[in-house]
Amino acid sequence: MKKIGIKKYKGKKGFELAISTIVLLVLGIVVLIALILIFTGQMKNFFEFIGVYSPNSNIDIIKTACNSFVQTEQQNAFCCEKQDVVFDSGKESLTCAELAGKIDGIENMSCGRCF
Repeated sequence: MKKIGIKKYKGKKGFELAISTIVLLVLGIVVLIALILIFTGQMKNFFEFIGVYSPNSNIDIIKTACNSFVQTEQQNAFCCEKQDVVFDSGKESLTCAELAGKIDGIENMSCGRCF
């Protein structure tokens, strides 16, 4: 009896099992840490720690929306609809026309009566 096949694969199955077990343990620990951070409300602190910047204001999003209103000639939306704008100092409810007077980067449109 020849035992050629046994020598060829000897020890490889155990090594694969050890590596897959280690990978699964590491992934499990990462998921567990993420869940703990989410449920304790510490995700913001974690993102600040690793350097992910999350701005507090939504001015860029509102600027894009207001410029879109001008380009598509939606006068009522630009002049009359209030947008909730979050500045670093606080939150205000302004129309795009009011906001265009306060910050740069918003195209302007002539406003008539709001209905």
